[in-house]
Amino acid sequence: MLFQAVKSGNESAFEILFKLCYSLLCRQAFFITKDKMAAEEVVSNLLFKVWIKRETIDIHTTVGDYFFLSVRIARELLRELIMDEHRRYTLLRTNKWLERTALYNTHGGKFVAEKDRLFPIPPVVIDANLTQDMPNNPSYN
Repeated sequence: MLFQAVKSGNESAFEILFKLCYSLLCRQAFFITKDKMAAEEVVSNLLFKVWIKRETIDIHTTVGDYFFLSVRIARELLRELIMDEHRRYTLLRTNKWLERTALYNTHGGKFVAEKDRLFPIPPVVIDANLTQDMPNNPSYN
């Protein structure tokens, strides 16, 4: 009943739904992310998207189950963003970066070269090396 009112655009019903779900969903998201701000961000974004897409959302379970599933999906996205190795590093480690960039990057893929696999050496590292000259990687001088 409450979600039907939200679907019809009732802001008061959405406010009630928000107050009912927010802290519980934040606790679940925090349990997963171990980061209070990330958990609050995930839940706020979820509830904001529910309001924006309210007319097209069809819930075939309970509203609580729908939200918990949504938080779990958001958790997976967060895990990919925060905890997983950055895709570029994975491709570099597996020696696929040059090949994949040339093949799939429509903006600059045709210009990549072997030298582009290298990262610049941070100035802090160069300055900390007191015993020998440490030139930067080619094309970063």
